[in-house]
Order: sequence, then structure tokens, then C-alpha cells
Amino acid sequence: MLNFGKMGSRPISSTKNLSMAHQLEAYDELAKQFKFQVSDYNKPIFGYIWKTFREGGTYNYYWELSHYCRLEYEAEPYRPGGKCFADTEVQATEFLMEYMKRFETAVDVHEN
Repeated sequence: MLNFGKMGSRPISSTKNLSMAHQLEAYDELAKQFKFQVSDYNKPIFGYIWKTFREGGTYNYYWELSHYCRLEYEAEPYRPGGKCFADTEVQATEFLMEYMKRFETAVDVHEN
């Protein structure tokens, strides 16, 4: 597993026709990016930790992956819901790494 560290930021949500001071309601910034190589799968899997900024200066974190996997007893790849969100970057990274352990015994990999 390789950690590429901070790679940049990208606003993804904004509103139009408001003053500059109130133009952005919320936006996401890339806090960390990972590149994983999983045995028996030829493509790299990328993991992302995002920091979401909201009005009033509050923020939280969430993670996502470029691929998800299916274990033998599952009908579909498991795409976690609430576990994607976290209060800290460290916690979001722990959740992402916890999901990555599934690839060790996965029978199928799907692009996100």
C-alpha cells in the first residue's frame, strides 16, 4: 500500500446569484489520497479522505474508494453508508483501512 499524501482540493458544491461572502454553502476539499495494489487485481485502487466545509465554519470528513468488493457470502459488493462519515481525518482513515481489509478475501471487485 502506498500513501500519496495530500494531493489538492476541489470545490464540489456552490450556489449562484449570491454575494461573494455567501457564495459557497458547502464544499469538499481532498485531505488525503491513497493508492493500493491488491493481489489478484490488476488495477490500482484509490482511496480518498474528503473534508467537507459548511456554513458557519463547521466541517466533517468522509471517505470513498474507486472500487468496492464483494465477499463470497454477499450477493452484491458492500458499499458502506454511515461508516463513510467521521469527525476527524484520523477516524475517516481508520474506516477506509478497515474496509480495505475486505479485499484480502474478496471474490469480486467493482468500480465505483
